[in-house]
Amino acid sequence: GYRRHRYLLKNRSALRTRLLMKVVIDKNTKCWEWSGHRHKLGYGVTRYGPRDLGICEAHIVSYEVFVGPVPRGKELDHKCRNRPCINPGHLEPVTHEVNMERGHHATKTHCKHGHLFSPDNTYVRIGTKERVCKACRTERQKRYKEQKCLRS
Repeated sequence: GYRRHRYLLKNRSALRTRLLMKVVIDKNTKCWEWSGHRHKLGYGVTRYGPRDLGICEAHIVSYEVFVGPVPRGKELDHKCRNRPCINPGHLEPVTHEVNMERGHHATKTHCKHGHLFSPDNTYVRIGTKERVCKACRTERQKRYKEQKCLRS
């Protein structure tokens, strides 16, 4: 919100220094690898001010202190596909739909149960453009119907 952005603008230099202290630069990819705490999805996490302002993903703080605010309705896409990277040059504000099209799931060839994401076996959810394995969906529906019959 407004208070966070005001804090970031006021403390930009100190925040840049703090962020860079937790970075290891990969000479090949030019990624700024976050060496601090990461959450379960692999994104870096940092405190960016007083406790009442909370914590934030490190790549967002990096973008905001080196470039500026993330535009409303946009989220940051890692063009390098490396979640711990906080290099602002590797981050691009895009819509959620574009981020999903480019993201990790878009490059998967098989679902988590090993079924191929082929045109015949793939359903694309409208709105999110998330790919769903038809074979797994059929199995889930079958189990649901069986459980429903057992409860009746």
